[in-house]
Amino acid sequence: MSNITIELLDALLSPDTNHRTDGERHYNSINSVDRIRGCLTLLQSLVTSNDTVNEGRQLLLTVLIRRDIAVIATVTETPASPSSNKEEVLQWVMETFLSILFPTNVNSNQKLQGWKKLSCDVVAESCLSLSILSNTQCGTVEVETNSGVLAIGKLLDYLGGHMSSGDPIAIQILSCIANRAPVAFYMATSSTIILAAILTSSLNTLVSSSQTFCDLSAMLECLTRIGISYTLCETNPTANEVTASFEAAGGTSQTTQTCPKVMDLGNTYLRPLLLLLPTQTSQVLRSSLEQLIDCATRSPSLLQSKDTRTNVMKCMSQIVAATKLDMDIRLSGLEVLATLAELWCANSSSGGINGEVEDLTRIMIDKNEGVIQSCVEIVVRGIDEDWEGWAEEGPSLQDDYYWDGDDTSLHAESLLESLFHSLHTPTLLPTILPLLESLLSSSQWIQMRSGISILERLYSSSPVSFQPYLPMAIQAGVAGCQSPNVRVQFQAVQLLASLCGAQPDEEYDSQILHCMTTLLSSTCLKLVSHACLALVSFCRPSPLDATNTTPPCIDAHRLLPHLEIVLNAIVSYPLSCDVIQKPMTIPVLTRGLMVVACLADVVGEDFGGVYGRVMPGLMGCMIVGGGSGGGQTGQEHDLMVLRGAAMESATIVGQAVDASLFLPDAHKIMQFAMPILTGLLSEYSAVSATSTSSQMVPTDQLLAACARIASVMGEEFVVFVPTLLELLIKRVGQEADVSITDGSKSGLQTTENTGAFTQDDDTGTESITLSLPGMGMKKLTINTTQIQEKSQAARSIYELASALDKRFAPYAETCAQALLPLITFKYSSEVRSTSTQALASVFSAACSSIAPSPTVPQDQLQSQQQKAQAQKLQSILSISARTIILELPKEDAEDTETTFALADALSDLFYAAHTVNLAQQSSSNSNTIALSPQEGHTIVSQLMTLLNLCLEQRAAYIRDAVQQQADPDEEAFLENALLSTQDYLTALVDSVGYILKSQKEAFLPVFESIVAPVFQPLLVAPSSHNQGKVDDIRARLSAICLFDDCVECCGSEAAQKYSQILLQGVMQGLQQDVDDELKRAAVYGVALIARHGPREVLEPCASGLVVGLKEIVTKEQHLEQQDSHEEERSSLSEYALSALASMVLLPGAPFGQTVVGEERDGIVRMFLEFLPLREDDSEAKICHAGLCELLSTGKIH
Repeated sequence: MSNITIELLDALLSPDTNHRTDGERHYNSINSVDRIRGCLTLLQSLVTSNDTVNEGRQLLLTVLIRRDIAVIATVTETPASPSSNKEEVLQWVMETFLSILFPTNVNSNQKLQGWKKLSCDVVAESCLSLSILSNTQCGTVEVETNSGVLAIGKLLDYLGGHMSSGDPIAIQILSCIANRAPVAFYMATSSTIILAAILTSSLNTLVSSSQTFCDLSAMLECLTRIGISYTLCETNPTANEVTASFEAAGGTSQTTQTCPKVMDLGNTYLRPLLLLLPTQTSQVLRSSLEQLIDCATRSPSLLQSKDTRTNVMKCMSQIVAATKLDMDIRLSGLEVLATLAELWCANSSSGGINGEVEDLTRIMIDKNEGVIQSCVEIVVRGIDEDWEGWAEEGPSLQDDYYWDGDDTSLHAESLLESLFHSLHTPTLLPTILPLLESLLSSSQWIQMRSGISILERLYSSSPVSFQPYLPMAIQAGVAGCQSPNVRVQFQAVQLLASLCGAQPDEEYDSQILHCMTTLLSSTCLKLVSHACLALVSFCRPSPLDATNTTPPCIDAHRLLPHLEIVLNAIVSYPLSCDVIQKPMTIPVLTRGLMVVACLADVVGEDFGGVYGRVMPGLMGCMIVGGGSGGGQTGQEHDLMVLRGAAMESATIVGQAVDASLFLPDAHKIMQFAMPILTGLLSEYSAVSATSTSSQMVPTDQLLAACARIASVMGEEFVVFVPTLLELLIKRVGQEADVSITDGSKSGLQTTENTGAFTQDDDTGTESITLSLPGMGMKKLTINTTQIQEKSQAARSIYELASALDKRFAPYAETCAQALLPLITFKYSSEVRSTSTQALASVFSAACSSIAPSPTVPQDQLQSQQQKAQAQKLQSILSISARTIILELPKEDAEDTETTFALADALSDLFYAAHTVNLAQQSSSNSNTIALSPQEGHTIVSQLMTLLNLCLEQRAAYIRDAVQQQADPDEEAFLENALLSTQDYLTALVDSVGYILKSQKEAFLPVFESIVAPVFQPLLVAPSSHNQGKVDDIRARLSAICLFDDCVECCGSEAAQKYSQILLQGVMQGLQQDVDDELKRAAVYGVALIARHGPREVLEPCASGLVVGLKEIVTKEQHLEQQDSHEEERSSLSEYALSALASMVLLPGAPFGQTVVGEERDGIVRMFLEFLPLREDDSEAKICHAGLCELLSTGKIH
């Protein structure tokens, strides 16, 4: 007798908590297989009932069955159910639901309309569980014995008849199975004609039937999911069901790879459907276009054949241009085109066919198709006409750019930007500019505002191609700022702020700044606030370059002539706002403070002249409204942000000016900050209540301000470190607040719609719901606020250690213990990168504390303490290096910011240890810090693996740039991609170099076996007939640097073996002026070969080298006389002089006896005139010591 009864169902549905809890306890006590059997039995009896009260029970039973079959393949129970029992009950589930979904009694079927979709999900989930139980994996399981594949085959046979009758449920089940069990579906259909027969039957019914039984959008969804299934399995021949199901259902299966089978499906079945689209109702169009967007994103091969893509482009352009359609439908058509353009552009960039991009570009510029014209028209029509309501709304601290009434227009703008970014912009720009000129010259504010906004979008989409139109755009922005309408003014200042990233000529600075400062006196607070942000953009122009995370400041000379005017405008209104009387002005004052900080950051010490005018006001803003407690919650929060901005601005100003000016105020700020820090510390105590003082300023700004003050106060800040560091360590060490709970259908739907985490501002968390094969729906919740706190705390530790240097050493061990686990923190790449950088900074500070002083002698106790400290640092270095090198390969290669941060921290660790070791060489101490030979070999092996991958990636970028006729923006993209890997490459090579220098002769076998084979071929540029090889100058630089190090540090055997090899790269590096660093490394190589290598290596080219080195030095002397000396050239000339002296002058010079007479006298004069050397301490010591010996022996007078 079944334990699942109507009474139990009613208990589970009861509004009474106790009754419902008892029901859940009883239900959960039943074995999962028995629960499914009981639910099925009861469901069958209820379906035949005509009682409407049973509909809710039927829905609950279906939900319970689906939940249990979702986990039945992996659930472990006592007593355990055999797999055969599970397979049997899953087969029964499928048969039962099919009989319910396709009943002989039509009336019965009609009563089930409310849960048919859920029933289809149950059938698909059963197929997935059967597939998981059978361990389904592409190419490894016999189809004849796989219960999941066999079940789907039988099911498709069953569905065939219902497809031919046009039953929409049949195609829905097919769609669900392809989505939930993609591998089993592929194996059951890819080698048979059954799927083709079913789809053909369904398509014919859809095309010929006067009544649309099978909805067109459902057919599109089915094709998309089949396409995803086939693409997953075709591109990954060993795909298993668990991972493939997760990718297909979770919306992560996005690929640009072409799948021929899917292309055939699109050509056969999708193309005829496209012909039906323009004649459909608005409802069908909406749902169908949603499916096409999903198809273009997740199964693009369906649209890849020439005929299909031609049809889809023409169909979408018709929909976009159809002015009688609702604008949301037209925008959906435009979104399909934008999605396809992005895909085809990606294919083109990776060496794919350019035909798609060319075809879509032609359609875009075709006036008959009218895509660009229609898009511009939607932008204009989508603007909210109520500009007064817009102006009356006060500014916010978040973003004033978006206005609810403009949603349609903003969506059209973003799609237009996407299309221009993906397609050939130089061809498109001349087509749209006449339309914009008409808008910009209009007397109607909506048209003018739209034209300015589109101009900004065009610049953002293609900043390089847009350069010729920059003057026109600036003039449009200037004209817009003079408009009487505040919405036009707002958009114009937004355009000018954006164009600052293009770094326009200085001749425009006066016009741009005049517009921005004039708008600061507007009566529209939203406009004033935005003008402040525009001034920030002027000071810190942000190029549209993914490699730039922190915008650099403009040159001070561009701002200094205008500083007084800008500062007067800021002081006159934004900084004089009375936020207590007029709370709406809080954002204005907050952003005014940001401007002050930027001005100081740009002009540096020159800001000292106005320090007295602004600092009292900044200090006053730090306490404005503090402790009043009378405002509304939102107002209190805004005041807290304002106080934080004041503290941030004050400390940035303090860093910019002379320290003597800021020190008195720095002490006042710390007196203000210390009670807040103490209050924050109390929050971590179990017995303490939340401190009200901690709400005075945002904690992240407080901590960052303290770090800035530390950099100014130096040793005086040490008294504040214990309290501050205790707080930072507690924040860093918090356990990650991450939870996994049962998910809901609505949460899963949100994930499928957005493909992203859902943010909850009230709790400071983000969550995502996924359908996990074998586990069901699960909700992952992450406390992102806490993770941000970890990152900020690590960043503050980095700043403190950098500012205090050796004075931070007493805290190094504690910090290292807290930071080390975060290198592998799996929930945030930002935490990993900031923590690794902080650890390197802490380690460097500690190393500084044990470096011997050349002037202060040590007693025995100090020596013992330093030895113990060195041993601790040795351990930290070893653990840190191993942890970082194991973490680096796990990082996303596209996340260049994180990979560089980790690699850079690793090289900083080795550099700090190398600095200590160098200092020890000149003292009697032996407190060296280095890896053991075995550790060094292991880490260098892993570094070389990473270097190989990096070099391959760079070669691919260079090859793309050479092979493709890229437009200017594509060229800029490839150049930025190379730049994004350049610092990473350098950091990895530096780590190898520092390990080499620390291990000296012991490193030679490692160099011979794993370093030289990779870098020796890179020493010289590949010959023209060596196709397939690329000339990567930065790789050549890396190769020369490593061979330089080997010849210098790995002993006489290494110098004998590798000097001749190094010379090949040196000679080629000297002959070109493409890269100063490469030439400098080549010149340095000459010096090293002269000192350490055999004389016969340089002998054939000695005279030519002497002439070339003299020319470099002479050129540098000439530049010095003209007062146009550059730092880079100075270091090059010093290396050249050192190399020249090493060849012919210094003791042991291999050609000292060859170069004689007037030639030698000229070199001696050049040598003496150029001394002293300043750029490289090691070279300076060699040359200065050599000079002393030459003088003492009388070899020069």
